[in-house]
Amino acid sequence: TTLPYFTLLPLTELSPPEAAQLLVSRLAHLNPQESRQPPPTLLEHLAERAQGNPFYLEELLNYLHDQGLDPYDMQGLESLELPTSLHSLILSRIDRLTEAQKVTLKVASIIGRLFRLTWLLGYYPALGEMSTVRRDLDALSRLDLTPLEQLEPEPIYLFKHIITREVAYESLPYATRAPLHEQLAAFLEAQGSAAVEGYVDLLAYHYAHSENRAKSREYLRQAGEAAQANYANSAAQVYYERLLSLLEEIRTQVEIHLRLGAVLELVGEWAAAEHHYQSALALATSASDAEAQAQSVQALGKLYGQRGQYEEAQARLLQALAQWEPLAEEARGVSQTLAELGVVAWHLGNYETARDYLEQSCTRCQAQGDQPGVAYALFHLASVEIGQGNYASAQTHAEESLALRQGIGDKQGIAASLNLLGGLAWNQADKKRAQTRWEESLALRRAIGDKAGIASSLHNLGLVAMFQGEYSVARTRGEESLELRREMGDKAGRAHALHNLGLVALFEGQYEAAQARFEQTLVLRQEMGEKRGIVDSLNGLGDVATLLGQYEVAQARFEESLALRREIGDKAGIATSLSNLGLVAYRRGDSESAGLYYRESLAMAQAFGENALVATILVGLTALMMNEGAPGSAHLALRLLATVETQCTAMGQKLYPLSQTLFDEMLAASRASFSETVFASTWAEGQAMTLDEAVAHVIHS
Repeated sequence: TTLPYFTLLPLTELSPPEAAQLLVSRLAHLNPQESRQPPPTLLEHLAERAQGNPFYLEELLNYLHDQGLDPYDMQGLESLELPTSLHSLILSRIDRLTEAQKVTLKVASIIGRLFRLTWLLGYYPALGEMSTVRRDLDALSRLDLTPLEQLEPEPIYLFKHIITREVAYESLPYATRAPLHEQLAAFLEAQGSAAVEGYVDLLAYHYAHSENRAKSREYLRQAGEAAQANYANSAAQVYYERLLSLLEEIRTQVEIHLRLGAVLELVGEWAAAEHHYQSALALATSASDAEAQAQSVQALGKLYGQRGQYEEAQARLLQALAQWEPLAEEARGVSQTLAELGVVAWHLGNYETARDYLEQSCTRCQAQGDQPGVAYALFHLASVEIGQGNYASAQTHAEESLALRQGIGDKQGIAASLNLLGGLAWNQADKKRAQTRWEESLALRRAIGDKAGIASSLHNLGLVAMFQGEYSVARTRGEESLELRREMGDKAGRAHALHNLGLVALFEGQYEAAQARFEQTLVLRQEMGEKRGIVDSLNGLGDVATLLGQYEVAQARFEESLALRREIGDKAGIATSLSNLGLVAYRRGDSESAGLYYRESLAMAQAFGENALVATILVGLTALMMNEGAPGSAHLALRLLATVETQCTAMGQKLYPLSQTLFDEMLAASRASFSETVFASTWAEGQAMTLDEAVAHVIHS
């Protein structure tokens, strides 16, 4: 409902004037030669009985017509007793049909609201010859009960209103309905999938309404698996739930609980997914089925990892690994579990452990010809490389993963890979490409109902809006992402969303609100032991403290963040923390320490192509140069400021508030120091410089 092209059209009851207008129009259609006007009393009486329901109004007129009454003659209608409900009205109309017409109508109701003449005759030949059945259908069409919907290439009829079909269907006792459903299903089954559109779904529906449990199980499973593969998640859930009620074999029950859990996990109903995984585990344990136990435990471990319950996830996955290893024929289970252990280690910031698990998984999957498994391992290896600042290898892994997923049609995986490639582009200051990738990912995730994925994409697009200065849009996306995370019980995702909202507040200058958000995220991440996130929260709190002039607090936060980033090997994060410590040192008047921090940060940022961070560091180095007051430094500083602004604009990048404040201070000082002409010419010189040229000037100044 929040989409710009969504329009809500409420369907309310017809008002008395609207009801009267409909009745007059319908009467004119039924009686085109009539010049009289219908009596107002009749219109009021019919409108009152129908209570604003347009179908009820039409059926009342049809009822009068069936009775042979003149609707323009009020005297003939004074003693008329109208049926008391729409249901009884339709039933009374059906009762007035011939026996053959009644049977035709009821047998047709088994097929559905739309029914083909060939199906009607094919599954219930007792109706008689085609000419006889066509004559009965023509009569039903004239009565406006089942008008002809399509003539070519074969006749198709339509129950005028769904309620008509329901009344006809419900007039059949279950003992009659169930065999008819089975007869129809058997007829359709014999036609083959090529001849029947929606073959599996139709067979699942009709056999499920019969007493043939074996066929019900067969086609409900087929329909559920097809719906799941096509991301028709609601349909898959319905099929699997119906199937579970019919199953007796424990192994099959386990399989369907796991499949249903996977569907629910995708759509963000994680509590319900856990229930089905636990049910699968209980059944597998009761049957002493080692393979089914391992599958169930692995599914639980993966789910706990998604929810940010990393200790529980790790324990479950190690348990699953131990259960898989004796089952030599189930090598795929081992490789999948190794991959999930790698994902958990990555979340915890244990990058080398994560790399080891994921490389083992990738090697095993390649040997088994398991392309989805290879793509999954490569995807998460790319995430590890990003965490360690190895963008070139991350790009290679991410692109290989995307190509594999596109080759096998893995829509959920494709969306995830697009999202990851967007993050890579973002980290390398290609904001336009990042936005394109994230928008593609969001569209695909919405199409398949991937709730966690939608929340992630909204989170990222909130960052885009924030750096474009669209803070209200950024906040809306962040809050939508946060709400989705809360609904799912996604603790890690909740922390990410809160952090983004903290950044929006920081950019808007609402420092207290930003501090509150960052403190919330720090608590959540410390509870989870998520080192990758803890460093971001510490960094955010350091930013706030710096802007508030609380430099000792800021330095402590940044040093804590730096130590943790060194521990987990986060190169990009180390460079960022060093840059922040340089700014704090500058604010405290310690130019020597500031210079050391900035230059170490600059070397790292240049090494892995973090151009946005290079621009940030240039601001700090320019401030140090202006403080030294060397000859010509004021002109060079202004040129450097022009380079930073020009390059940031080209990258679609905004300076973070810490650096933007310092930038604005220096720009104001430069404006005060130069005439408008000198300022403009010097600024133009700086606009023409590249980042690399600007860095060279600073280093040699």
